[in-house]
Amino acid sequence: MLNLSQMRFQVYEMLGSREDLGPNGTPSSGGVIDQYLNLAQTRLAKWRFPDGHLLRFPALYDVVFFKSLVKTGTVGAITSTSVALDTAVSSTPSGRYKDWVVEITSNTGVGQIRAIVSFNTSRVATVHKAWDTNPVSSSSTYSIYKRFYRVVHTWNGLAADNIGLNTVADILKIEDLGDEREIKHDERTVAVVSFITDKGAPSKWTHQGDKIVFNTNVDDARWFRMEIYKNPTNLVAGTDKPTELGEGWDHVMVLYARWFGEARGQEPSLAYSAKKDFEDVLVTMRQDKEMGFERINSGVSVEL
Repeated sequence: MLNLSQMRFQVYEMLGSREDLGPNGTPSSGGVIDQYLNLAQTRLAKWRFPDGHLLRFPALYDVVFFKSLVKTGTVGAITSTSVALDTAVSSTPSGRYKDWVVEITSNTGVGQIRAIVSFNTSRVATVHKAWDTNPVSSSSTYSIYKRFYRVVHTWNGLAADNIGLNTVADILKIEDLGDEREIKHDERTVAVVSFITDKGAPSKWTHQGDKIVFNTNVDDARWFRMEIYKNPTNLVAGTDKPTELGEGWDHVMVLYARWFGEARGQEPSLAYSAKKDFEDVLVTMRQDKEMGFERINSGVSVEL
């Protein structure tokens, strides 16, 4: 299998050793060709054929576990439409707990549930409607929880409240480990929540942008198991190889990078020829792996 340095040089020669790709007859490390090759790897990892089949590579499947969050404390200052939370919650950034719900769990006001419509750095949460009975400062207790979890980079400041992952192409399945059951995936991209303050064990989930949204707010700390399909790891060092794709796909990456480079170089006839070479090899790879194809329950997908 070719490494990044070898693939880079092949693409460089195919593109005519252009000066913009590297000076003095040498392709630049970390330059545009590396970008083309990493783009090729990412595109191939989820390539869709005209007949609807998707490329799927076994090394890119993974399992992630995450736990629903419940934060508890004692209420502070109260108004008819707000509550100050204590140090059980973070004060930053502003808006951190927007769209969570707050429930009064003991003493005056117990049982009331309100959606948080804004949250500031003084830890004051504004709620969606006035309290029926105002909770009492330093006496009433609260819980806050939510129905959504964002998939964010591990270095993101909000990773502690969400799911910290650095590379996800697709979420395939979610299981509730507490109830030992699979949660149904709702294909709709609109909210599946019955009502904004509903709570309990989720029975459906949907994917909205960078968020997993359950059909109810999860009011207890429970574990979930999530099956994902990852984006491949970027190639950075010259010795890096596209091992997550497997044997033979390094050459397909080179042809894709050549096609992309010809198109960016505004060479229509060369780009057309490069695209045809890439597509021909891709079809050949598919035919060679035909016995390894299998359909998975997310649709007509193929696994190589």
